[in-house]
Amino acid sequence: MDGWTVKQLSKDIIQALLETSLLPSDEDIDTNTSLVSSGLIDSFGLVEVLEVLERVTGLSIPAGRIGPQDLDTIESMIRAAKRCGRKE
Repeated sequence: MDGWTVKQLSKDIIQALLETSLLPSDEDIDTNTSLVSSGLIDSFGLVEVLEVLERVTGLSIPAGRIGPQDLDTIESMIRAAKRCGRKE
């Protein structure tokens, strides 16, 4: 995540979520859009969201250290990655 801007990281996460079909392409998503609590991403998709976050950031993020609230918005995903993520 070194050298990444929040704006670029957010864009990359949204793009990756769209590419994996976790998000509908017709939704207008920004960094504060509720994804889990709004139902856009269900609880079954959280594992895939975590995998996307790890791939985009290049960090290993232990699933036991984050919860659904950490994956609810792009902004909360970035905060969780910074807080819990470790270089692989």
